[in-house]
Amino acid sequence: MYKAVVILLALLTCTVASAANRYIVLSDSIFTQTYGGVRSDKLAFTIVNSSIRGAVVDVLGSPGATVSPIGGYSGAADMVDAVRFWSGRFGAQGAYIQVGTNDHGLGVPLESYKSSLRTLLSGLQDLNLGILCIKPFWRASQNTLNSQGLKLSHYQAAMESVCAEYG
Repeated sequence: MYKAVVILLALLTCTVASAANRYIVLSDSIFTQTYGGVRSDKLAFTIVNSSIRGAVVDVLGSPGATVSPIGGYSGAADMVDAVRFWSGRFGAQGAYIQVGTNDHGLGVPLESYKSSLRTLLSGLQDLNLGILCIKPFWRASQNTLNSQGLKLSHYQAAMESVCAEYG
C-alpha cells in the first residue's frame, strides 16, 4: 500500500509540473548572466522569474545577442527554428523578447533592427506563441550616441512601435 501511495504522489507531481505554464526568453547578457555582480540571485531574469507564479521559464540567449544578424553572427531574428524546436520539446505557450541593447551598442541601423524584429515576431506568431516584448534597458551610463547617432531610447521606441503592430 505504501508503494502505491508513493507512486500515486509521484504521478500527481509529474502531472502538476507538466501542466505548468511554460515560456521561452530570447535575451542578451542582461538576462543570461549576472548583470553588475557575481551573485546568481542578482541575475535579471532570476529577479523577474520569481514574480512569474506557476510557470517554468527557459532562457535562450547569449551575452552579445542582438535582434539583427551582424558581423557574421545570427541574430534573434534567425532563431525561429530554434524556438520551434525548443517550444515543441518544452511545450511553451509564450516567449519573452528581451534583446536590443547590443543592437544599439554595435550600431545596428534602426531600420535593420525594426525589420529583424518584425521577422522574429512574425515567426513567433506563426508558432502560436504569445509574445511579451521587454524594451532594452541599460545602466545610466550606457544611453549614449552610437555609431549611427542613436541612443538606446531610439531602439526602445522602435521596439515599442513594432511590438504594438503585433499586438
